[in-house]
Amino acid sequence: MGKARRCGFCQEAGHSKQTCPQNPKKSQTADFLRGLWSAARQGSKTKVLQLLADGAKIEERGGTEGSSPLQTASHHGFEGVVGVLLEHGADAAAKDNDGDTSMHVAARHGRTAVVQQLLHNFSLRYRKVSTQLSAKDNAGRTALHAAAHAYRGQTTVMQLLLDSGAETSPPDNAGN
Repeated sequence: MGKARRCGFCQEAGHSKQTCPQNPKKSQTADFLRGLWSAARQGSKTKVLQLLADGAKIEERGGTEGSSPLQTASHHGFEGVVGVLLEHGADAAAKDNDGDTSMHVAARHGRTAVVQQLLHNFSLRYRKVSTQLSAKDNAGRTALHAAAHAYRGQTTVMQLLLDSGAETSPPDNAGN
């Protein structure tokens, strides 16, 4: 038989660092691993609905980028989760640590259906889609820039953004 795995916090066997009774952050870590951001990252619509019903914070941040559950679901193209989060009031204009909105993330990864959902949400919530399409990240890039600068360019998303009123003239901070 192999050796029992030891905790990374106290070095005792039988539990993990996240559940270690001596770890003062154990409840925060364990809650986060079971939280809304994690459920959005997994694409679990059922878990997202349950967590929202249990009072989870819809703008909970996670990951190295400080992204919201909506940004995470947008990144991975989980349309069902994106829909649920938008229906429950997630802020599609919220920015992560890099200044990216959900639209930036979805455009960069070629998530056409998610971009369509976000455009529809913008039209309902803000009535003026162009304001949201002109939102810039920390590098001064719009969602159209994000789609254009993605690997091989996200041409379908780019056309959708252009058809929705995205401007082609504003340069980013580097003049592109």
